[in-house]
Amino acid sequence: MTKKHYHDTDLSTFDKVTFRFHVQDFQIYSVTIAENVLMREIQNKQEDEKIVWDALEKCGLADKIRTLPNQIHTILTNEFDTDGVLFSGGELQKLALARVLAKNYDIVILDEPSSAMDPVSESDILGRIITLLKGKTLIVITHRMSFLEKFDRVYVIQNGTITSNENHQDAGNF
Repeated sequence: MTKKHYHDTDLSTFDKVTFRFHVQDFQIYSVTIAENVLMREIQNKQEDEKIVWDALEKCGLADKIRTLPNQIHTILTNEFDTDGVLFSGGELQKLALARVLAKNYDIVILDEPSSAMDPVSESDILGRIITLLKGKTLIVITHRMSFLEKFDRVYVIQNGTITSNENHQDAGNF
C-alpha cells in the first residue's frame, strides 16, 4: 500500500462524497460501547470485539470498561436502558479516540481532544494521539498551548484566515 501525503494537495481535488464518508462527528449513541466505537452493529463477533478492545486499550479506556458487568456490550447512557453507563467528559473523549483508532484513516481532525481532561490525563492522551497516529495527517484544533510543541506546523486562524504558519519552536510567539 502506498503511503499518501496530503500536505501539498489542493483540497478541491478531493472527492467530497468519499471525504465526508470518512468524517466522524463525535456523538454518543444509546447503544453498546462496541457499537459506539465501531459505528455499526457487531457483524463478526470475534473480529469486531478484537478491533474494539484493541482501540480501547490504545486510548486508555479498556481498564474502565473491564469493570463494567457487560464490558463492551454495556449500553452507553441511561436514556433507553436504566442499566446504561454514563461516562465523564474525559472518558467520552477517550471513546472518541477509540472510534478513530478502530478505523484506518489517512487524515484525522481532532477538535479540542482533551478539553474535558485534567492536566495529567491531557498529557497522557496527547502522547497517545501523537504515537498512535504517527505517519497520518493529523490536524488538531486547540486553544491549549501545551499541545503545540508536539506538532510539525502550527497554523493560527483568526476570523477565518490563516494569520500565521510556524514550526512548533516559533509557535510560542503568538
